[in-house]
Amino acid sequence: MTGKRRRKGRTRKGDPEQPDWLALTSDLLEPIAQRSRDVIAGLTPFRSVCRTWRAAVEEAPRLLLPAPESGSTPPRAGSQHALVFPLSRGWSIVVDALDATCHLSHLTTGATAALPRVNAVRDSKTSSNISHITYVHHTDDEREETSWIPGSKIKTYIPSVGSFFRTYQEFSDGFRFALHVPPAGNVAASTDNMMIIMCHSEFLGPKKKTMVVCRPGDAAWTKLEDSPSSDGDGWEYVDLACFQGKIYGLERDGSTSVFDGSTLEFLHSVDAPQPTSRLFSVLYPSVAEPVIYDYFNFVALPSKLLLIITSIESLEVQGFTFFELVAGNAMPSWRKVAGDAIGGNYDVFMDWYHATFSYNAAQSGSRVYYVLGRERHPKTSAYCYKINDDKLECVYRSPDDGGEYSTKPSWFVP
Repeated sequence: MTGKRRRKGRTRKGDPEQPDWLALTSDLLEPIAQRSRDVIAGLTPFRSVCRTWRAAVEEAPRLLLPAPESGSTPPRAGSQHALVFPLSRGWSIVVDALDATCHLSHLTTGATAALPRVNAVRDSKTSSNISHITYVHHTDDEREETSWIPGSKIKTYIPSVGSFFRTYQEFSDGFRFALHVPPAGNVAASTDNMMIIMCHSEFLGPKKKTMVVCRPGDAAWTKLEDSPSSDGDGWEYVDLACFQGKIYGLERDGSTSVFDGSTLEFLHSVDAPQPTSRLFSVLYPSVAEPVIYDYFNFVALPSKLLLIITSIESLEVQGFTFFELVAGNAMPSWRKVAGDAIGGNYDVFMDWYHATFSYNAAQSGSRVYYVLGRERHPKTSAYCYKINDDKLECVYRSPDDGGEYSTKPSWFVP
């Protein structure tokens, strides 16, 4: 028998037994893409095959892992002092820990927009006076020589209140953000009508219950009007949201303060949805971390505002409970809903700094992606909960490497 033997792994042009992988139709490529999706890499490997495959599917959400400060992996944003907080629609807030400067960055397009320094605050929308909270950054040599709290890397000070942070992660752990982006338009190229809402557990005011907002190009962050508190002291906001022209601040007792998104004036409060004896704040833990507790998070979907309660036991996620804000006869209230009743095909993403959503391209019902972390502690875990199947899976655990990180893992959502 004569003739050349075909080498293993090669196919001849026009071989009817082998498909042309570059000519697959979109209805075939999409399920291949979804099967190849990874929580860390997203769809990057699939989209890297060729231009045809890249054009077949859009970039997928993925978990961004911070590089160790002493490691050889380049840090996010190209600087070891950059603290990067992914938000929504591909945008991230980048805070320079050296001098508290701040800007928006779009990971996909490279677009940027200036924001105020995180320590530049005005007391109200009508005030022209900008106060700069004292912000001091120490080098590793300086932090050991300072006379006020030796070992501090960052120190902030306002009249009668001072805060110190030994590491970048201690400082970054105090942030919580919400981002309002208009639904129409090319959000990757424009920041028109964008608004960022922020709180921090330590340095924004003499009371920790301080929420501030800004728009790209502003000279300072602006404080929202004070609100009454159902627990008498009102020192803490534990989560933030912007929904249908209003700003929502979740207090540590589970109640919600509601503000006008334009005037920044307080409107009313919404009672907690259920007994909150197990509510444990990620930003303001006042006691040792309990064995069994709940975390509360806002998620603003296009047509509804959700409050999602995550039940934790022995540092493992046990399940989720969903509430929807509904109009009442006198005041809005939280109504418990079944998970599959939140509507649509959404992927909901919650991490230490922010909560957002994307549309589930697979049309397989809604899913919850959650990052569980501990205050001032590098170890984290990430979970995926498929609501329709009632299936909860741990999809990532951080290595026990003893490394020092500047931020926690967080979701990048294009």
